[in-house]
Amino acid sequence: MADVVRAETDVAASADTTFKWFTDFSHYPRFMRSVEQVFPVDGHPDRFQFVYTLAGIPRRYSIDVTTDPQRRTLDWVSASGPRHRGHAIVNTDGPDSATLTLELELELEELTERIAQALGLITTRARADLRRFAKFVEDVHHAADPTEAKEIADGETSHRTPLQWLFDTVFPTDESSH
Repeated sequence: MADVVRAETDVAASADTTFKWFTDFSHYPRFMRSVEQVFPVDGHPDRFQFVYTLAGIPRRYSIDVTTDPQRRTLDWVSASGPRHRGHAIVNTDGPDSATLTLELELELEELTERIAQALGLITTRARADLRRFAKFVEDVHHAADPTEAKEIADGETSHRTPLQWLFDTVFPTDESSH
């Protein structure tokens, strides 16, 4: 049976801008803690490989992605690594306001994953990742010029809530000290 995680965030940017950035996987390491790199898989235009750490151990997984720009939806299913699937949708709240809603179905197999889910840490991490995503998009979207926007997009951020600090202390990763 899959565990379901739901998270949502408001973004002070248009729905189209929000969707554009959410479907640009190269920037995921900027807002997803523990994700170090995302790259397309050769020969599979809709497959992406994620490199991340869990409890200090480097890991990889691949997802197959389907996007629908008209509806501003992104769906994925794991192709390798931990079994999971997800759905994200960006809704318009106004001309410069959107809501990003995320739903994940996770097949938790490892003890650390089950403990993290039981403590609510996976949901907390998903919500924090979405808040960092919103801040990232807003900073890029409201940059004074394209050069500043590129610097923001290529830079680094570190926003840790007390619960993230606890999670990083209990399940340390290479990023925990950032």
